[in-house]
Amino acid sequence: MTRDAASGAVLTREPPQPAGALHSRLVQRLRRRYADELPLLPPGTPDAASMGETLQRLRARGHATGAALRILRQLVMERLVVLDCEQDAPLAAVTGVVTALAELALDVACTEAFEQLDARHGAPRTAAGERAQLWVVGMGKLGARELNVSSDIDLIYIYDADGETAGRDGGAGSISVHEYFIRAVRLISTLIGDVTEHGFVFRVDLALRPGNPARTHVAGLPTDGRLSLERVATITSGAPARAFGLYGRKGVIRVGADADLAAVDLNKTARLSAAALHSRGKVSAYEGMEVKGVPVMTFVRGHMVARDGEVLAEKGWGQLVRPDMPAPAPRNLNTTMRAVLEPGRAPWG
Repeated sequence: MTRDAASGAVLTREPPQPAGALHSRLVQRLRRRYADELPLLPPGTPDAASMGETLQRLRARGHATGAALRILRQLVMERLVVLDCEQDAPLAAVTGVVTALAELALDVACTEAFEQLDARHGAPRTAAGERAQLWVVGMGKLGARELNVSSDIDLIYIYDADGETAGRDGGAGSISVHEYFIRAVRLISTLIGDVTEHGFVFRVDLALRPGNPARTHVAGLPTDGRLSLERVATITSGAPARAFGLYGRKGVIRVGADADLAAVDLNKTARLSAAALHSRGKVSAYEGMEVKGVPVMTFVRGHMVARDGEVLAEKGWGQLVRPDMPAPAPRNLNTTMRAVLEPGRAPWG
């Protein structure tokens, strides 16, 4: 404390402010609330292995799955503030950790949901007697592995085949595979998205489900009738053709178009492999996946170029197609989205 000589006023000195991460009130609160749990997260940048190990330690302390996931998020958030503010961690490191946390949380939530539903209704079975599979597709920043600390996660849920669950002893409690996965998605969303005393793991956005009513949450593959072949053709061919100004020549079957066609045997099954995709890419995200519905003939400009996986086209038959795009302009994004989302409208009119 000092006194101003001219005015006689008493001057007080502000106490020194905490350095680094302690500037954050969030960090201060987390360190008070989770003082006993913070040491459970191994030092350094969290990864899937260290976060999984911490989750098991939290469970061993008696925390249920949902609570353990939420506490894990709080521990990871505290660590990320330290890495960002005190160690100048690159942006890619931060987004990589948050994305890995989301993937871990979804894996754990799926396992938990399936265990609960199997106990009530039995395992979901396809007509062939195999366990039906659910795919969780991450869209937006999750799909690009760019989640930040405030991101929600945009998800689409797809299952592979219809059928019935096995039921409990004597078949009691059996439900359809579709209903099973509807209930699974609801449980997953609750485990991850509900706000409790420990907060949430991630906010979950299901609004990106293509052509699927909001009440169902989950869609089957084309052969179950919920996503028609016409819709598949629009998504994979018609919409891209419009987006690149090629519609009329590409993306449509009509007189004057290029007659680029694919014939699909909906009853044929196959196992996907990068070696059979005739691509310069040497890896595939779908390696080893069993699929039903296989292209058996492919035509380019009316000429058969492939049959039953064998390339028949002569070298040089392919042609470079240049997009008929407008000049860059501030409204170009809006124009492109209008072309994609409103089939039948002239893209650049």
